[in-house]
Amino acid sequence: MGEYDGHRRRLRSRFVTGKQEGRDDLALLELLLCYALPRRDVQPLARELLRDAGGLGGLLGLPLEELTAFAGVGENTALLLALAGEASRRSEEQRQKDAVLNSPARVKEYIASRLLFAGEGAVYAIDMDMDLRPLGCQMLTGSESDRAEQILRMALSEGGRTVVIAAGTKEPFPALSDGDLSLVRRMHETLRGLGITLLDHVLIHDEFYASAAQLGELTDGEPVRARYHAPFGGLFRNIRTFRVDNIFDDWPLSDPLE
Repeated sequence: MGEYDGHRRRLRSRFVTGKQEGRDDLALLELLLCYALPRRDVQPLARELLRDAGGLGGLLGLPLEELTAFAGVGENTALLLALAGEASRRSEEQRQKDAVLNSPARVKEYIASRLLFAGEGAVYAIDMDMDLRPLGCQMLTGSESDRAEQILRMALSEGGRTVVIAAGTKEPFPALSDGDLSLVRRMHETLRGLGITLLDHVLIHDEFYASAAQLGELTDGEPVRARYHAPFGGLFRNIRTFRVDNIFDDWPLSDPLE
C-alpha cells in the first residue's frame, strides 16, 4: 500500500457519496491530480495551483502551454487539466444550446462559465437570432473599433444581427459608471451603422449584475427589443445593480414601472 493511498481512498469516497467536503475546489483538484501523479502527495501542488490560478475555474480555463509553466506540472498533468477544462466547456455549450437570452439574468446564466474560465475582466459578444437564441459567442479584444469589427465579422459568419455584450468584473456589486454607459452608447451607434442591434451590455459578478438596458439605455431596435425583458423607469431608474433572480426579469419591457 502506498504512502498516500488512505488519503486518496477518502477523497474518492467523499466524492462518490456526495459529501460536501468532497466537492470543494481543493478536493476535486486533488482527486483529478491523483490520476496524473499516482505516486505523489498532490495536496501541496493542488493548493499552489488554486492560489496561482485564482480557483478551479481559472485553472481549467488555461491553455496547455500555460498549464505546463506551473512548477510541478508536467506534460501529462497539464494534458489532463486541459482535457477536463475542454470537456467542461463543451458540456456547458451543449446544455445552453437551446437557451433563450431574453433577459439580463439569462445572459448571465449563459455566459457565466465562459467568464469563469476566461477570468475577470473578459468581454464577450453573443450573436442571436430574432428569437434571442444564441448563434455564436466570441471574446472581444483590442480597442472599440477592433471590437466592433469583431462583432461584425461574427454576425456575418453566424447570420445574426442582434448582439448582447457581457463583461466580467471583480467588483462584488457591479455598477455601470457614466463612463461605461458613454462607451456603451458609442458602441450602440457604431453597431447600428453596421446594421446590428446592440440589445444590452451586462456587467457580471457571481450572483449580481448591472444592465445598461435596465437603466433605460439602448431603447431602440423594435421588434426584437420587445422580446427582451429589461424594464426600467420610475423609482428604479437609478438603481445600477440587480440580483440575477430579480423580480424585474419577469416583467416585459413594454410595461415599464411608473
